[in-house]
Amino acid sequence: MRRTALDECEIALLKDKINNPLATKLIEAVLSLDRVSAQAERPELDDNIGQELSDCNPPLPCLLAVFAEGDAIAACFVRCQIPMNP
Repeated sequence: MRRTALDECEIALLKDKINNPLATKLIEAVLSLDRVSAQAERPELDDNIGQELSDCNPPLPCLLAVFAEGDAIAACFVRCQIPMNP
């Protein structure tokens, strides 16, 4: 099942309904990061620079949260046969 992303207003409404202080802080951090990201000016890269940057570093590790068993993110792990750590 695909779901559309929540916009900032929907996230703010959701934050007001959360009773867990840690979860509230997480939502506030996400909203803050989104605002900072929207303000950043991204430089234009020509094709030559893009090509040079594409292979200069190995992929970075990341944390991917699965919010519900069998959700779309978990399904991606199953399709790609990536082991999930609890």
